[in-house]
Amino acid sequence: MKITSNGYGPSLDLRITKSEDGIPFTPVPEGTPGAAVIAIKRVNELDFYTLNLTALSEKTKVSNAKLLAVIKELKLQENTDAFKEIKIGTQTYKRYSPLALDILKKELPKLDIEAIWQKNRPKTRYRSKGMK
Repeated sequence: MKITSNGYGPSLDLRITKSEDGIPFTPVPEGTPGAAVIAIKRVNELDFYTLNLTALSEKTKVSNAKLLAVIKELKLQENTDAFKEIKIGTQTYKRYSPLALDILKKELPKLDIEAIWQKNRPKTRYRSKGMK
């Protein structure tokens, strides 16, 4: 690996090759202690943001509506590594990465889902008689 700076300001060009020139590096799995990310390549956003709300719901065993309230409470859709709206043609799809699932699995046991649901559930415009 050889790191060079070209131009002015804080630009950096990175080229990873198999040749013997440059600084040696060893690729390691994400999250390895003492390792740092030097590059990320995403060819297809749908390969990275692989989950929709239904898939998250199935994997967490929380209903779509309540899970959406939890997602809102955790501000998960503000995390660009966890959520992205992907436009294909005229349609826009809300997609989540495996990081979103990891965050949910970590945080759900700590949360009062019913309280979050009451706070974030959709407000209805019309109410029938007898309903609160």
